Amino acid sequence: MTDFDEHLWAHLVVAHGADRVTARRLTTDRRRRPLVIGGGAGAAAAVAAAAVLLFGGTEGAPPAYALTPNGDATYTVSLNDIATGIPELNAKLRQLGIDETAVPIEAGCTAGSDLPVQAAGPGSMSETVTVGNQWIDPGQHGFLAAEQMPDGQILIAMGTTGGPIPACFAPPAQ
Repeated sequence: MTDFDEHLWAHLVVAHGADRVTARRLTTDRRRRPLVIGGGAGAAAAVAAAAVLLFGGTEGAPPAYALTPNGDATYTVSLNDIATGIPELNAKLRQLGIDETAVPIEAGCTAGSDLPVQAAGPGSMSETVTVGNQWIDPGQHGFLAAEQMPDGQILIAMGTTGGPIPACFAPPAQ
């Protein structure tokens, strides 16, 4: 034995009385029971691992939009897919009674270039914006202009208008 083995054995003898342990032969029934339990535990572990791989191990696509309540009659909005997210988001905003409409910024669109778009962040658009009726003056309607960037990121700016909200916005001048 190595010094480590001898030290470990000495510790077991002192701490647990390992030198007084006697081995008994197990009967046939007692030998099988641990194997059945062990087999059941192994099967349960295999099922649990399969469930993790099936449900938790794969990532699906993110939702088309997210609308998170802030607790003060405002909501934080983010878009992950302009094509499906904008119609779904607009339906939810109408359902909540929020007078905001999301509109895509599209190449080739000429509408909306005369509407004032406020940057959601300092000097640029933002990935998320906070919406709520308290910032919309009477007679005005809020809009969210959403643009898909070349890297896939979706940026949102906001504004208000007293007139109709166009179906799309022209891209901002570079």
